[in-house]
Amino acid sequence: MGEQIAIESYLRAMVLQFDETHCILKGCDQGFHNYIHYFHVLENATGIQKTVTHEQGSATSAVNNLAALRDKPLKEHGLWDPKRELILNWDGSTSAIVHQYDRDKAVNTVIKKRKDKLVAEWKKTSAQAVERL
Repeated sequence: MGEQIAIESYLRAMVLQFDETHCILKGCDQGFHNYIHYFHVLENATGIQKTVTHEQGSATSAVNNLAALRDKPLKEHGLWDPKRELILNWDGSTSAIVHQYDRDKAVNTVIKKRKDKLVAEWKKTSAQAVERL
């Protein structure tokens, strides 16, 4: 999260990691990110004053990364509210942005149904717009 100049610095650092390692395995991007963060690669980078790490699932975090919670379903962690179909933070508040929801079968099923419905609505609306031309 940040301004364009900071995001560009981050992306340049990510590309440099690829250029140096040539790693194309699944998960290399996470390794690049971890290296950049834990080795303070972005310190003094253009547009970046500081980097901040938030605890996974914290209400203060903008993004709830679910990848590490694959040991059991999110519902068993208390992080999936099936009635409201929402991902929750550890304090029970609703997660604003969820990364890697597809790691949970129940959540992935709900998201796929929502996506399919939206795509069908879009196709219908698009077809109607074309007919009006």
